[in-house]
Amino acid sequence: MATSKPEDQVTQLERDWLTADAKGDAASLRRIIADDFLGSSFDGGLLSKENIIPQGGGPGGFAGAIPSDTKVRVFGDTAVRSACGSHFIMRQGLLGSTGEKS
Repeated sequence: MATSKPEDQVTQLERDWLTADAKGDAASLRRIIADDFLGSSFDGGLLSKENIIPQGGGPGGFAGAIPSDTKVRVFGDTAVRSACGSHFIMRQGLLGSTGEKS
């Protein structure tokens, strides 16, 4: 990854993240996701790194995510990734779907 553009590195990290999440690979997710990660839930709540790493070895909440219209913008040493996506989410035995911007 060292010779690729920062935008390509972020895109590859997203692919790695989704692959690890689909497999329930918590060790890889702990390596990929920054300790100070902050994200937003579909209802507007804040999520930390530990909130999004699947417990118990099963797939995580992003399993089945299909990002589209992905854009990565680099500002100095910071990259911002935005996308539309479809998610099929299994939480507490309930299957849901969304096409939210993330």
